Amino acid sequence: MKKGYTSYMNLLLEIGCEEIPALWIEPSLKQLKENAYSLFEKQGIIPNSSKTYGTPRRLVLLLKGIPKRQKDREIEIIGPPATSSPDGFAKAHSISIKELVIKERNGKKYYSIVKKKKKEETKHILGNILRELISSLSFPKSMRWKTNFTFARPIRWILCLLDNEIINFEIEGVSSSSKTFGLRTRKGAIYVPSVDSYISILRENSIIVDHNERGKFILNKLEEMAKKHQSKPYLNERLLSEIVFLVESPVIMECSFSKKFLRLPDDVLIASMIHHQRYVPLMKKTGLINYFLVVSNGGENAKNTIREGHKRVVSARLYDASFFFKEDLKTPLERFVDKQKGVIFQKRLGSLYDKTMRVVAFSTSIALRLVPENDIQYVSKAAFLSKADLGTQIVCEFPELQGIMGYYCALKQGYPKKIADALREHYSLVPKTTIGKIINLADRMDTLVGYFNLGIFPKGSEDPYGLRRCGNSIVEIILSSNFKNRLSLESLIRESLRIYKIEEERIFNELLLFFRQRLEFIFSRKYPQPCITAILNCGFDDIIDTHERLNAFSSFTKTSDFLDLKTYAKRVMNILREKEPAVVVDEVLFCEKEEKSLYDAVKLAEKELDDTISKREYTLGFTILSSLKKEVDKFFDNVMVMVDDEKIRENRISLLSFLKRLLFKLVDVSVI
Repeated sequence: MKKGYTSYMNLLLEIGCEEIPALWIEPSLKQLKENAYSLFEKQGIIPNSSKTYGTPRRLVLLLKGIPKRQKDREIEIIGPPATSSPDGFAKAHSISIKELVIKERNGKKYYSIVKKKKKEETKHILGNILRELISSLSFPKSMRWKTNFTFARPIRWILCLLDNEIINFEIEGVSSSSKTFGLRTRKGAIYVPSVDSYISILRENSIIVDHNERGKFILNKLEEMAKKHQSKPYLNERLLSEIVFLVESPVIMECSFSKKFLRLPDDVLIASMIHHQRYVPLMKKTGLINYFLVVSNGGENAKNTIREGHKRVVSARLYDASFFFKEDLKTPLERFVDKQKGVIFQKRLGSLYDKTMRVVAFSTSIALRLVPENDIQYVSKAAFLSKADLGTQIVCEFPELQGIMGYYCALKQGYPKKIADALREHYSLVPKTTIGKIINLADRMDTLVGYFNLGIFPKGSEDPYGLRRCGNSIVEIILSSNFKNRLSLESLIRESLRIYKIEEERIFNELLLFFRQRLEFIFSRKYPQPCITAILNCGFDDIIDTHERLNAFSSFTKTSDFLDLKTYAKRVMNILREKEPAVVVDEVLFCEKEEKSLYDAVKLAEKELDDTISKREYTLGFTILSSLKKEVDKFFDNVMVMVDDEKIRENRISLLSFLKRLLFKLVDVSVI
């Protein structure tokens, strides 16, 4: 128990509403928990623990260990600047001028007072806190009614209990009470006498309010029922999460469809069942079978009726898919490409056909550097067909089959498997095949250059065209590649600019900055930000090389040699901060032996460092740089850099600049 509190209580808040979209619920629960903690902490009534539960029709907050009264609190009130008269401020707060204190804010001094806030009983202030909490929740799209109040869906009831006492408040005509509601098929309210009885009472009414418990129940049932057919449920985390939040009283049923539909590729069957209906297909090692599982929200007493309804739905969907699939296979892919001339990609960037032709030119240019001569024709043809299946009937009906339908059409129409595989993974974030990677690089870079040229780029949290995702994909593709030659990021940008016939250097610089931000984002998953900045400041044209340098430097910072490098590099950077001339060192102007000694050491280190860089032995490179500390210390201990003689002074600054240039071949230590 927390010190200073003598009594604790438990709070239950259930927001009952119309069905909330399944994908919104988990983020909403996270918000509910975080916002509640923030609001309760602000009021000095921090709970010992908090939990949230969610179903399609209810968002639930359970706080345990809430103190009976607020903590003692002090509130600071900032008044006028200390340069002005405090009389009015003191009078307004009924205190003497002597009781005022002066506080500094943002470099300026102000009069202020500290007042003790009177403690109140928790139950008397909960209504206002919970009203503010509910109003603070935001959703991808909200509904608005009556005044300016918004919520995901209309609120129908509010259950709010502090132990066994109702906390009264109202939101848009809906008053809190001790009532909740069950499934829509159950008439009448359900009364909850206390917080502790809430979960068990809902369970008695067939509702599993704890989504984690509900998820385990559904998964166990799915696996159990699949074993009857010696199969496994075809299920991923996203589908399971969505199903969990689509139901609150899960009833799992087995359904089937005609075996004739098994002639369709598994991809088409999965798209029909999962993406549109949230059914769970059953799969053996040989592929899908003609059984699937349905997770219904209630309906235990009407299983046969519900099962027959789902069988009719899936049969209709699969019949459509079968018809579209067969018809699309009859049409050559090239004919779909020709139809792209009438499809606008972006009104100022031309048609989808124009984009395809740019991608063909760009992909071919990249392929000349990366693949054997015989494979260039496959890259060009795959790029030409990469968006052909967007014109097929089945992709119009099932958009998630884009790329996949191109794969099946290409195989059916006799194209080499290399081309078919590239079409299949065209929309993957990181393709596996070399041809797929080249085409995706070209396609995404073309999109970025086109939109940046129009002045359309991500701003703040807004990125309606998914350009950050585009940039992330380019970086990830390059990092995962095993091309025979390294790719230059700058050359990729310039090649795309050339194809667009854009000569503005501004676009090039904006894209470089954009890619630096993408690299920072991706690298931040593993490395500390100072290390990332230190490496990126020295260039990132070769992304794989940049990653190798970063990995080596991150490990190097944990050694004692790093401290040597950091110590002397800071001294060098401090002197060069004001002035940094061109690196032209004249040995004739050396007056002290330490100048000559440092110069020789740097020249030798440069030769050794160039050799290690060519071999990509970056850990050794950092060790070479750190070994210069002894000579640098001697130089600073015995040589005055800022002497009166201008030529000698400039020569010594040039010597330090020569050393800085050596450091920047690997890292900018000044930011660490």
